[in-house]
Amino acid sequence: MRPGGLYYSGELESGVFFHPYPYQALDPRTHAPASTRFFQVVNEVLLARGIQPSVNRIYTHLQNTGAFNNIESQIIYIPIGRWHHDPTMKGLGSAFQAILWRFADSVKPMLLRAGYSQAFVDALSRNFGDEIDTTQGMFVSIML
Repeated sequence: MRPGGLYYSGELESGVFFHPYPYQALDPRTHAPASTRFFQVVNEVLLARGIQPSVNRIYTHLQNTGAFNNIESQIIYIPIGRWHHDPTMKGLGSAFQAILWRFADSVKPMLLRAGYSQAFVDALSRNFGDEIDTTQGMFVSIML
């Protein structure tokens, strides 16, 4: 990075939620329990490694370094799956569904090293994937 250059990044919030109407009243703990459990386990392992999984702290962290000026952030919401009525969002949702499957697969070695059994990790990933494949109205958020 060069002084005065542009730094651009995106970070996935570690969880799912329901938004907007009519899904906004749904609690992910009740209506997406496998996704909630998946991110809970991943976040616990990250915390045990000293990694804070909350994207809410990124802005403050960058500001506190003193190395960045004119910091701007934005949160974008992406549907999970092809349920959205807008064709563009439907395409994004389908792509992001595949990304989440890949993410679930990519954290398996970390979960195994943390002491979880192969059977537990496989079931956690499979249940998460099955849920994102079948539950309508779920979104993820990404902080840019």
